[in-house]
Amino acid sequence: MSNFEHKYLTNIRYYGKIEELSKLYERSKINKSFKKLYEKIIDKNNILLAYRSIRDNKGSKTRGCDGLNIRFFEEKTLDEVVEFVQNYLKNYQPKK
Repeated sequence: MSNFEHKYLTNIRYYGKIEELSKLYERSKINKSFKKLYEKIIDKNNILLAYRSIRDNKGSKTRGCDGLNIRFFEEKTLDEVVEFVQNYLKNYQPKK
């Protein structure tokens, strides 16, 4: 197991997402459809898991198309990070 894989699995366990992500993975392997994924995406622990997973990546210091990089989030509390992401995704409309 690579260091990245170990770190990712540790993060998943920390945020209590391993069972949920395992079920989604198993469903994807048999081409099952998914419902209510948006609620899973904007879940506080999912956002914190994503933040923790990308925070130390080399690419996280590169500015995105919105002009932001990880440094923008480092100046915020974790609750502020979650609120920012949730607000950013409020107008998201997934395609079928």
